[in-house]
Amino acid sequence: MRPIGIFYFMSQEGTEGDGMGVIGGGSGLFVGSFWAGTDVDYICNRDYAGVYPGVETLEWEVMTEPNGRVKDLTTATNEQVFSSTFSDSGHDSPKPLTVDLMSYAYSDGLDNKFVILEYNLTNGGASALNNLYTGIFCDFDLASSGANVGGSDETLNVTYINGGAAGVGPYFGIALLGDPNTSTNLTLMDNETYVYGTSSIEDGMKMRHLRGNISLPSSETPADWSAVTSKQVNLAASGGTAKVVYALVYGEDLADMLAQVEAANDAYNPTTPADEDTPAKLVRLGQNHPNPFNPSTNIKFGVAQDGHVELGVYDLSGRRVRTLISSFRTAGDHQISWDGKDDNGSQAPSGMYFYKLNTGGKTISRKMTLVK
Repeated sequence: MRPIGIFYFMSQEGTEGDGMGVIGGGSGLFVGSFWAGTDVDYICNRDYAGVYPGVETLEWEVMTEPNGRVKDLTTATNEQVFSSTFSDSGHDSPKPLTVDLMSYAYSDGLDNKFVILEYNLTNGGASALNNLYTGIFCDFDLASSGANVGGSDETLNVTYINGGAAGVGPYFGIALLGDPNTSTNLTLMDNETYVYGTSSIEDGMKMRHLRGNISLPSSETPADWSAVTSKQVNLAASGGTAKVVYALVYGEDLADMLAQVEAANDAYNPTTPADEDTPAKLVRLGQNHPNPFNPSTNIKFGVAQDGHVELGVYDLSGRRVRTLISSFRTAGDHQISWDGKDDNGSQAPSGMYFYKLNTGGKTISRKMTLVK
């Protein structure tokens, strides 16, 4: 899973890469791409090649310097970190715009249902690059591609497609992360209308979907759908920068997929600038397992740097029930168990609780349920 301008295959033919799919199964993503543009005359992508000459030029070009095509920055932990740098040099009129991409994934079974895509944009031109619309486009094909449906969630800024009637999994989604994480458009795209015929999407249609001029937040009509999630940014002249962060998420059902969006937001917290030698570390708090539980449950978490860590269990009123950790921890992944007892050694009653991680100035919390 090594994204550049195109992902999760290195080419539309699917000859390099693994695609994106359920663990142990095939890919559920035909093609996907990072889009960025200001108007019909300047829009960059790298997805469909088109079947007619000149229909699609594939504007993103991977730079050989400084980062090469794709670099594996995986550390000794269970993080999977890749970097690549590409530019708009394939466009007829480049600005020029450079994109540095960092991707983060986990092999951990508690957090292996999302991949974070951090795009750092730099404007190398002498003029400001205002009203630049960025977005992730994905042509998900789940089960029978012509029988998919989809929707969106404005609160979590995610567009998703699922494999059948509403409520039937699996669910694949594109989420916008960060704070503030206000999306410009969350929309489905009818491939029969916008893709079939030339096996490409007209630049004007790409811009309308990025800007929100065309927006279809949901549909229960079975069809061959793609999904787009977008965000607008501004880049100052001569080195102006902006960052947009997306996540590709998977869920067994809608609730699971939305929970993975929340988990991706919790996990994304680069505490130090990433470079080839030191990829950014992520603070993360996994969902407890098992959940619901009786009599005990395991909690996995990761910290970005050495330091003091606090991890506690709280009831719904906010009262602390049990302090699990209040001490120094080294950077990396950790695990601890809760036996369902409070700080006095008494059994806590059945019900819902929060467990909260505090470290490095960041607080993350999740819910869990104790049953008796």
